Amino acid sequence: MPLRYNLKFSLANEHSDAIHCVAISPDGAFVASGSADNRVVIWSLITGLPLHRLVTQSAALSLLWTNGPSKILCGTADGTLLTIKFDENTIVVAGFQAHSKAIDCLSMNSSLGALRHLASAAGDVVKLWTCLDDDMSWGHGDILGSPHDTSNSDVRPVVTSSVQWLHNLDPNCLITAYLNHGIVCYQWDPDHPQVLWSILLPRCGYCAVSPNNRSLAICTVSSGFEVYRIPAGLRIFKLTPDPNEDPEVILPIIYVHNGSMLLGGSITGKLRLWNASNGQHWQTLRLEESVTLQCVAGYYHEASDHFVIAAGASEHNTANSVFIWQTEEASN
Repeated sequence: MPLRYNLKFSLANEHSDAIHCVAISPDGAFVASGSADNRVVIWSLITGLPLHRLVTQSAALSLLWTNGPSKILCGTADGTLLTIKFDENTIVVAGFQAHSKAIDCLSMNSSLGALRHLASAAGDVVKLWTCLDDDMSWGHGDILGSPHDTSNSDVRPVVTSSVQWLHNLDPNCLITAYLNHGIVCYQWDPDHPQVLWSILLPRCGYCAVSPNNRSLAICTVSSGFEVYRIPAGLRIFKLTPDPNEDPEVILPIIYVHNGSMLLGGSITGKLRLWNASNGQHWQTLRLEESVTLQCVAGYYHEASDHFVIAAGASEHNTANSVFIWQTEEASN
């Protein structure tokens, strides 16, 4: 039978300002949310209740689970990189000044048997760190070189909008999207980093690489969501947006359903799902209220054969919730 998403939880009463990031644990048991209210909350996806609350020194902007269900990395607005380790009863936090600017993006490579590397992006600086001590500490952060000016950049400043490692192909291949300088794929070597390929696009926001490393979904300012073949850089199709969306707002786009679907954020409380192979619209996840959903995450729970989506509301200076959808078999 076909699957449809239904709203499972509205996780409320914890955040008093815009939610900047959500991330689901590798075992699907928890979701973490970070907000402009200087709080990180770890929620149970079984009960829908908060398990831990952490107050940070500045806004929590980016979250990333490491290789286990009990460790989270958090990038904050003052450039601090936090490592959070927890169990049911306790939470332990370590941190250091990783950047001088706000850490907007985090990504960790996933190749088995290889050294684990973390990429952190803050403004014009991308740093690459080697995992030490079971993801609780990090080696010296090597700085990735700045991109070259392009015909689209027009001497505009370098602003990193997204970083993501290629999946299991080469543990050292990092895709970096720049707001004004297009998209660049680097093969990282501490001594001789190389540019493997690039896509010259104006005003790039979020990007997501498909699990098979063959396509790249991008949110571009003014054009919305587009999908490109990589490394060729050819546009495959453009995703049809909700007519009420503002194309000037940068929204998240991610691959879900093991790469067969694309999920896009929204300013109208309506997440949209598209077929990742042809761009055909599949389902819209609607909330009763029209809120900005500027952070999303997806997960497949293999044991129960359920797909899960999390989205955080990003309305400023007001209470915000995390919304959880789960697939169910659609009735005829």
